[in-house]
Amino acid sequence: MARLHAKDVRLSLDGGSLGYDAPAGVMTPDLMDELRRRKRQLVAWMEGSGAGAGTRERPVEVAPMSFSQERLWVGTRHIAEQAIFNIAHLLTLTGRPDRAALGHALNGLVERHASMRTRLVQRGEYYLQEVMAPRPLPVVLTDLSALPEKEALARAEALCQAEARLPFDLSEVPLLRAHLLKLAEEEWQLLLIIHHSITDAWSLGVMMQELSVLYTAALSGAPSPLVPLTMQYTDFCRWQRTWFDEERQERMLQFWKAELEGVTPTLNLPYDRPRPAQVSFRGGAHLFQLPADLVSPLEGVARRHGTTLYSALLSVFVLQLSRVCQQEDFLVACPLANRVRREHEQILGLFTNNMPLRVRLEGVSTFGGLVERVSRAFFAGIDQQALPFGKVVEMLVQSYQRANPGGPRPIFPQVLFMLQNTPSVQPELPGLTVKAQDLATDTTKVDLCFVLSPMAGGGLDGVLEYRSELFDAATIVRWVDDFIRLLGQVGQDAERPLGEYTLSADQT
Repeated sequence: MARLHAKDVRLSLDGGSLGYDAPAGVMTPDLMDELRRRKRQLVAWMEGSGAGAGTRERPVEVAPMSFSQERLWVGTRHIAEQAIFNIAHLLTLTGRPDRAALGHALNGLVERHASMRTRLVQRGEYYLQEVMAPRPLPVVLTDLSALPEKEALARAEALCQAEARLPFDLSEVPLLRAHLLKLAEEEWQLLLIIHHSITDAWSLGVMMQELSVLYTAALSGAPSPLVPLTMQYTDFCRWQRTWFDEERQERMLQFWKAELEGVTPTLNLPYDRPRPAQVSFRGGAHLFQLPADLVSPLEGVARRHGTTLYSALLSVFVLQLSRVCQQEDFLVACPLANRVRREHEQILGLFTNNMPLRVRLEGVSTFGGLVERVSRAFFAGIDQQALPFGKVVEMLVQSYQRANPGGPRPIFPQVLFMLQNTPSVQPELPGLTVKAQDLATDTTKVDLCFVLSPMAGGGLDGVLEYRSELFDAATIVRWVDDFIRLLGQVGQDAERPLGEYTLSADQT
């Protein structure tokens, strides 16, 4: 089934007859023969009685998982703390929300986007996503308005945290939960919990924009004014599998083999405690802000060196990593939106793919020179970003172990660095003042995850997530302070020798 869907072959069932619709030239004689041989299995599966489906609801569409979904599925099925892949988005609502309109808007999103009605399954050797028919999304209501204000807030916070830590069963729909909390007559919270397998940061922005439009229309009883989608996430997955053929995959693999040859994947991070044999996903987060007057000079540095603010910020971070790890050749992972076609921009789904960035400081004398080297490496990698990250990691680990037989398996990725390219979207719901925020879940997937995002009016919001069993909170605060210190120094003069920039440890 995965191969058929990857080739955009659509099967249909009329009584006991199996039909198909396929692009010209796809149905080769070999594929037709295989279709005939497997007809009985295919008919049984489509009738809902095959492949262990039992009496479960039949999907209305089946497609292969995307590469990102498959990596998440294969790499995490046996992880106990499945809730680490929950994305918790909290809307604080001041005013009196129309509950019916809110429910209508949320269900409009479910009907509009196939990903919101998708479950993930494994059928034999194939990893599939099954899209179900639209069904009402329950919006659970908890009324805390009879409690004193402080108690209501505390109860709401505890409830949101508990909901955020409740795992999903990926084989069941929906992979989305909605919970409305009433704290007072004009103080409400809407909590949305979405599994990462069907969404990403970009998707959240699209969701918030469309929620605003659908809620506004529902208030007046008007139909949705949103233009129908020309592509769904399942269409992207089929396109991705077809586009990423063996020739293109091999060409990209050869690029990354050459780019990463000889690098040591593991960073010598100065942990506060020894790394246990089995790390957990328990984490903490330190929030901070970079004001516009601190960021603006770095934008000037980026312009003078013909690159982007992201490359300049990343260069500050890798300079800091090089100092604290005492390494001049190492890797950092850079999450990318991976929406390479305009049609992808309005789709909800998991598109994100990590890209390894090799940082080499040998021979670099100034920060400006570092920016140019990081920028070249980053944009060279961008052209090869479609290679699934799991394949890069597998190739990297195998190469390292061949060069170091008998040595421990290297750890990668340990560190992620990300700059969101769009500001957090604040929904505009008539009659309501809305504040949207991601809810901290006290978990992290890597040792360090550095995330920056634009603030309204300039400047950047920042968060440094960390494994709390490896780092103390005080260490992370110092790391952020040092990053800000370096940012200020290179903004003032980006042409000084690298050794002249100082960290707090250099002052003791």
